[in-house]
Amino acid sequence: AQTVDALGELFSTTLLPDRKLRYFSSQPAVAQDGAAPANKLLIVCYIEDRIKALYSEFLDGIEQLTKDNLEFLKQKAIKKTFT
Repeated sequence: AQTVDALGELFSTTLLPDRKLRYFSSQPAVAQDGAAPANKLLIVCYIEDRIKALYSEFLDGIEQLTKDNLEFLKQKAIKKTFT
């Protein structure tokens, strides 16, 4: 239960930007034809891809907890979903 709180806090306050995250292949700098993007930009795009994938796994885990038999975990997951 503390892990859910800690990860939720980490994502909401530090890792998630104020815009929709993109996968690496969907990044405009990567997807466009022409000049190759700079290494720093590729690194940022890769990190964003990983954050998006990890956040998706976190949300899948929250969803699984809402189906848990332990009422405490179920309630914790439901509260985290709406905060």
